[in-house]
Amino acid sequence: MEKLVKSAYEGTDIKSIRIENGIEEIPDSCFCKCKDLQEIFLPEGLKRIGEYAFKDCHSLLAVHIPESVEYIGESAFEACRNLKEVILPNGLKLLRDGVFCGCVSLEKINFPQHLEEIEDYAFVGCYELKELSLPEGFLKLGKGVFAFCASLRDISLPSTLKEMGDKSFVCCSDLENVSLSEGLEKMGHYAFEDCSSLIEITLPQSLKIIGKRVFWGCLSLEKVRCLAVEPPKARTSILDISDNTTPVLVPQGSLPMYKESEGWKATNLVEE
Repeated sequence: MEKLVKSAYEGTDIKSIRIENGIEEIPDSCFCKCKDLQEIFLPEGLKRIGEYAFKDCHSLLAVHIPESVEYIGESAFEACRNLKEVILPNGLKLLRDGVFCGCVSLEKINFPQHLEEIEDYAFVGCYELKELSLPEGFLKLGKGVFAFCASLRDISLPSTLKEMGDKSFVCCSDLENVSLSEGLEKMGHYAFEDCSSLIEITLPQSLKIIGKRVFWGCLSLEKVRCLAVEPPKARTSILDISDNTTPVLVPQGSLPMYKESEGWKATNLVEE
């Protein structure tokens, strides 16, 4: 086997595949819809995994991607519904749109040391993913990246992250602990909407813009602490309009500004 071509094995009934040494690319859709594929062996020297390369490989259980891989395409492992474990190369800098979307059994994945960006909906619907810790140096979180990750309980976001995309963690119903580092400047619309187990959260002093309905439907929320002296710009109330009891703690001396600011004035503001 000297070279693979696009869609070469698409829809076939193969159960195991060992990619030979010397092959540098798995083309787009190469093993897409191989629903009986259980094992893949990828060689060192492989550099590129194309778009939809293993999409809908429903029987695939684990993937070890070698350190030589520099590129993993959009939706490469989408809807691999029995995939439980993934090992990514530490040099990988970007995870593209929908790459693990719908991997409903995914429990364990390492986030590479040099990862800088995760694009839209990369992990949406990964119901079994429980922890998230992104490395220092990480820069950008796209839209809906971890939406509907129902088992996600703990997340830690680094100080290098400036912006969270819309719906980043919407409907993460088991999410309890969120660590937002100083450096975050913008939270997108609906970022934590319907995170019904979230108990409290601290918003960093660096935060400047907060999107619509960020904490709506957070039924267990007992406390929001905002460290910014000047109220972050908000278009609508940060809390559900039916919730006017959850205390929102603001810095000493800043209460008058918060009381006049859209998105904050309808909340139960308390000066620390």
